[in-house]
Amino acid sequence: MRLALSSWVSDLRGASGRRASALVFVVLLHALLLFLLLRFAPEPLLRSMPGGPLVVELIPAPKAEVEKTATQEKRVERVTRQPKPSEVTAEKAPLSKDIGIWAKVVPLTSEEFAAADISKMPRRSRSSEGGEGDAQASAAAGGSGTGVGSFNGETLFNADWYRPPSHAELAAYMPSSAPRVGWGMVACRTAKGFRVEDCQEIGQYPAGSGFASAVRQAAWQFRVLPPRIGGRPQIGVWVRIRIEYTEKGVSY
Repeated sequence: MRLALSSWVSDLRGASGRRASALVFVVLLHALLLFLLLRFAPEPLLRSMPGGPLVVELIPAPKAEVEKTATQEKRVERVTRQPKPSEVTAEKAPLSKDIGIWAKVVPLTSEEFAAADISKMPRRSRSSEGGEGDAQASAAAGGSGTGVGSFNGETLFNADWYRPPSHAELAAYMPSSAPRVGWGMVACRTAKGFRVEDCQEIGQYPAGSGFASAVRQAAWQFRVLPPRIGGRPQIGVWVRIRIEYTEKGVSY
């Protein structure tokens, strides 16, 4: 009995010693492996590890710049989406044939223009001095048939205005080199609608002033009362039209 107990204790001690030796061996083996890993590890791997934490600071863009960028993007989008306007070729207005006439207009001051406004002048009565055409027509109605003269072998009557021409109607045909004072006279045939036609120059002052030519060119705008014979207006007879140019305006 005592021998068996001694043998069991010896076996227990031997097993414990073996276990302790195995544990020590395992610990030494792990220590050796750790040493080898640390000893033979690549240097960049070890050095790449920073000593402290990496800090990254994100700074937001200013609010004004963000809004400005968004506004610009919207504008660019609107401009891109806007349809291109259709190209419209404007028709050129035809050049007037009378453009060269305005180069001959005599410039007037505001005072001269106001004085030359014939719309403010009193209209001459048929029985006045300027109404010789009606006086002659009245004489002709009495049976005399006498005018103020003759033109191309026909009786010539004085014209009485149905509507005097305006300053603009006369100024458009004034030569630029014309003197400030003078007169022009033409003979025209009466036509329907108080108009005149076939006008011809018969006199002017000063000679070569161009006043007669100006009156003749403007005559298509004139409106005159045709002379009467026997109470009937005479269409196609010759009437004399005289326009006088003064520093204060125009007289007839």
